[in-house]
Amino acid sequence: MTTTIHDPVCGMTVNPQHSTISQLYKGQIYYFCSPLCKSMFEREPEKYVKSAEAESEQGKPMLLSGGGKTWQNKLMK
Repeated sequence: MTTTIHDPVCGMTVNPQHSTISQLYKGQIYYFCSPLCKSMFEREPEKYVKSAEAESEQGKPMLLSGGGKTWQNKLMK
């Protein structure tokens, strides 16, 4: 079974085993669907981390993204 996660910026499904675009932030590895999403995350990482944390506190499903923590994020407009 393949584990998939969501890009914290756009919400697109990403396979961390095949993704070449990732960023380590505060001990957590985040995976991205494109260089653009990674660039947006690098500019304002707390914006996307806090959004993921808020969703997990609301009881929404979370998906593995590495480092032993779980995250899911919605599509940013």
